[in-house]
Amino acid sequence: MKDRPNRFWAAFAVYAQFIAVVSAAGLFSTSPTILNKGDPIPLYLNKIFSFKTQLPYAYSELNFICPTSARASRPWINLGQVMRGDRIVESDYKITVGRDSSCQVLCDKPVSVEEAMQAKKLILQDYQVEWILDDMPGSTAFYTSEVKTKRYRNGYPLGQVVNGKTYLNNHIAFNILYDTVDHDRIRIVGFEIYPDSFRGDECQPSTIDYGRQEVSERRTTIRYSYSVTWELNKQISWEQRWELYLLASDNSLHWYAIINSLVIVLFMSAILAVILMKAVRKDITDDDKVRFSRANACSQEAADFFCDVQQLYNNNDEALGWKLINKDVFRRPTYGGLFAPLLGSGIQLLTMAILTLRKRYFLLNELAYIGILNRTHRGGIVSFALIMYLLGGFVAGYSSARIYKVFKGRSWQLNAVLTATLVPAVLFLTATIINLFVWTKQSSWAMPFTTWLSLIILWAVVCLPLVMFGAYYGDKQPRLEHPVRVSPVPRIIPYKPWYMSTWISMAAGGALPFAVVFMEVHFLLKSIWQGQMYGSFYFLEIVFVLLVITIIEVTIALVYFQLCSEDYNWWWRSFVVSGASGIYVFCYAIAYWITVLEVDGFVAGLAYVANAFLVSLAFGVCTGTIGFFAAYAFVRQLYSALKVD
Repeated sequence: MKDRPNRFWAAFAVYAQFIAVVSAAGLFSTSPTILNKGDPIPLYLNKIFSFKTQLPYAYSELNFICPTSARASRPWINLGQVMRGDRIVESDYKITVGRDSSCQVLCDKPVSVEEAMQAKKLILQDYQVEWILDDMPGSTAFYTSEVKTKRYRNGYPLGQVVNGKTYLNNHIAFNILYDTVDHDRIRIVGFEIYPDSFRGDECQPSTIDYGRQEVSERRTTIRYSYSVTWELNKQISWEQRWELYLLASDNSLHWYAIINSLVIVLFMSAILAVILMKAVRKDITDDDKVRFSRANACSQEAADFFCDVQQLYNNNDEALGWKLINKDVFRRPTYGGLFAPLLGSGIQLLTMAILTLRKRYFLLNELAYIGILNRTHRGGIVSFALIMYLLGGFVAGYSSARIYKVFKGRSWQLNAVLTATLVPAVLFLTATIINLFVWTKQSSWAMPFTTWLSLIILWAVVCLPLVMFGAYYGDKQPRLEHPVRVSPVPRIIPYKPWYMSTWISMAAGGALPFAVVFMEVHFLLKSIWQGQMYGSFYFLEIVFVLLVITIIEVTIALVYFQLCSEDYNWWWRSFVVSGASGIYVFCYAIAYWITVLEVDGFVAGLAYVANAFLVSLAFGVCTGTIGFFAAYAFVRQLYSALKVD
């Protein structure tokens, strides 16, 4: 009873530390900003991006635009924003709340030939410009055949190509939508940008065929201008102002995919019901009856030669299948010292995924209410997922230590270090290679050295100690005892047909889970690489549950077939069979890149393939971990019910 106050304060300290870390990471989104009419409001410049090159650049560092003043502030950005290439700086645009303005000149910028050619190249590569006002990205309105209402696309085009000539959009018309709080106070609910190109001193089209600001192989002076319009809009509330940015998709596609997944789940459930619930139960319960009847029949005709032959056949028959390998089924797998850290890493990734996907778990609903895990906050989900991964180190170390102790490992410290470094090392190495290539292109996507240093410090200060502490606690727990003992001499595994090979099992075990998540993978790729915000988290949660059920059923069925073929090396097989779905995800990402995306350039293609590889690897480790623990529970239950002589 005396320990309860101490435990409470310890839990409170951990919770407070978590809040402090999250706050420092910049994950708290602001509450509704109430603006007073007549007050200035800053406009922030961010970056330019293209879906063809996938390489963003800082807008303020372009040579052909108006330079920002030396006093321009640079707001602090979180880690997720740095990783997506954001470089935010305050602009010199003068915007006053509630006050319209037209034909405001920003600057007259002399442009050299090299700078003009740079602008032309970026326009031909279809670069878009992202600016921010009241935490909302400037957007262009559009309509689609799928959804008849107005939708927003992030950013506006840097320029335009008309009749083979390249023009720079040097005039920006801001249309700011707002809702009133009272007579003198408002809230911004929309930020629309309508760019245009004008030559010389013009800022409004005087004729249909008006002059545009062309960029070509010659020096010129470009006048940048802008206009501001404030529009009252009562139809959009502040809470719903992000809805127009969300990916517009037909919900029927999601429901068709979910129905397809349910069919797969029911199909696998039927297989398990027939094979496991019937065959296994009959093997266990009728084993003694069969042996008694056969022995009794032979005892009545002991001198009969045919009875001896039948007895020999029966003795061989009762040893066939999964019962024959009961002394080897829990034999330590090869490379067990690598297998346990891999499972711990999978648990850590699953913890991150579940807490990020389902914010209602463990008080996260309350945190989301005050602003954490806001899906519309730039970089918020990435930063939150990173923090959840770091804090998941305790669970990773504990689970890895428990499995490592089952394998009778000798050094839990080494196992803990491997658990903490296995996945981060792969991520760090791959990201470093990508970063070097992106750095040669001078893209803002290249993470600064300080960011790398921050990640290393977070890993060393947060993740590694938590993994070590979890491993220490897990090593102090009693070893999980298996229902049967392992023989000192391993049994020879008989020859198996080709359809029982590991590759065939991986092909079958990965196909069904991928079929469950196929549609959501498609929409996620469309959201990430085509600049549309994903908003179908409800469907994603349903698909995640169906995915877990499918993995469990497929892995158990394939492991049972393997045991029936007298192959007791099921440890790694259960992991790679269910983890093979990551290979399908990677192959589909490559097919999506080839058939849908228009990514140009070696660096952009390398970045896409590398990111697809990392995501597919993480997905495969997660699904493999789920499959292993399902198979482990099944095998333990199966052999605990077996009567061994």
